[in-house]
Amino acid sequence: MSDFHAALRTRADDSGRLLGGARALSAAITRAERECSGRCQSVVVDAGDLFTGTPASDWDAGRPTVAVVNRLHIAAGALGNHEFDFGQDTLRQRRTELHYALLGVNVRDASGKIPTYVRADTIVMRGDVRIGIVGAASQQTSQTAKARNVRGLTFLDPAPLISERVRALRAAGAQIVIGVIHDGARCEREQPTVCRGGGLTVTEKLTDRPDLFVMGHAHVNIMTRVKDMPVVEAASNGRAIAVVDLPLDGGVATMSIREVFGDSIAGMDPRIDSIVNAAVAKVSTRMSRPVATIAEPMLRRGRQHALGNLVTDAARVMSKSDISVWNSDGIRADLAAGPLNYGGVHEISPFGNVLVRLRMTGANVSRYLERWLLSGAPTAHISGATVDYDSTAAKGARVRRVSWLNGMQINPTRIYTVVINDYMLDEPEGAPYRTVLSYKVLPLRDIDSLARYLATLPQPVHGSSEARFRPIPASTTPRKTQDTTQGTTHGTTR
Repeated sequence: MSDFHAALRTRADDSGRLLGGARALSAAITRAERECSGRCQSVVVDAGDLFTGTPASDWDAGRPTVAVVNRLHIAAGALGNHEFDFGQDTLRQRRTELHYALLGVNVRDASGKIPTYVRADTIVMRGDVRIGIVGAASQQTSQTAKARNVRGLTFLDPAPLISERVRALRAAGAQIVIGVIHDGARCEREQPTVCRGGGLTVTEKLTDRPDLFVMGHAHVNIMTRVKDMPVVEAASNGRAIAVVDLPLDGGVATMSIREVFGDSIAGMDPRIDSIVNAAVAKVSTRMSRPVATIAEPMLRRGRQHALGNLVTDAARVMSKSDISVWNSDGIRADLAAGPLNYGGVHEISPFGNVLVRLRMTGANVSRYLERWLLSGAPTAHISGATVDYDSTAAKGARVRRVSWLNGMQINPTRIYTVVINDYMLDEPEGAPYRTVLSYKVLPLRDIDSLARYLATLPQPVHGSSEARFRPIPASTTPRKTQDTTQGTTHGTTR
């Protein structure tokens, strides 16, 4: 399993099918284990990101999630970036409550050692089978976790360290060795055998390979082989498990991905039902508070979408700023049509981030927006302005024009206010604080800005799906009409 993300309850997919959730995941694992009979032994591993995603767990710092996964027979799990969402002190506490090893062979603290709450590997016995498990965090964890939450930690290249521990585990008598990492891959839709990503890059660099490599982080299902080593990745929120049969006599391993249907709960651990019900009841009043009515579904499809526009509009309006920029990966759930409560707003933006208002010149606004075009296509949404960009230009020269909604280009020498979330402030690559005149952390959480904004809109709420990052042909020369107004907001000095 991988990327559980506190999915205590099942969720519907685009077609209305119920998938995942703690109850159904427990039942699916139990069914798979029962298939393993006779001389067969079973072991469950997790590829990380236990936390963050639902109010019932997030509002209790992950305690209900730990209580649930302790019932899933997990032998070991990789350290995910979202394990740090509540900070290292809370992670240490949750680790003392976990009944299995949390693995991060490539994690180092300020002293150069593996932190005390993490292990490099473990050996477990299942019947008379000795199983070694080595785990790693993504080397990109310092970018995918909030910087202040991983301060003092370094994430090394995991490949040589995994290879060394594979040798050591085999030398210690492990008959089977499993590698697990919170890093993954995605496959091309038209060529499903063509897969790329950091997890696969690690497998290709291994000098000593485990018998099975389990990936996570990418939230998709993958089955593949790297130099005859089976490699699997299961989708997030308990929506699927990967089942691998590893013959002890050296035969060929078989793999399957099994969807976890939310209404298929026969065989689940009944204690999980009690844990989920208690956690949900604890926050039900707050979760059920009405916020708005949504006219049509707003889905996270494509680089620019109505939900991203809505989130950025909310941050800009509620913070009284000129422009808002929001990282698209921070929008974590689709918005269904119909009544929306506060718990539903939380699932869209579950990280507990706060808003930060930056003051920067128009020239530095353009430079900052380059950060969100590093891949050649936008990885953020914007409100209050439009960005014309050339995807064929060199990095750092892709933004061709930043304009107000009336078409007037922002003035490079004027001072504007730009609101972002505090995760974006912390990111080391393209960090905005390098180019700001000043910044202020606002006493406003992202979830509250969105909830309050939605409540001010005419009901039902309609989304606006226009692309605000707009690709232009490389030969196009944008008109250079500059903003000569004194601005529209908030007493900001221009």
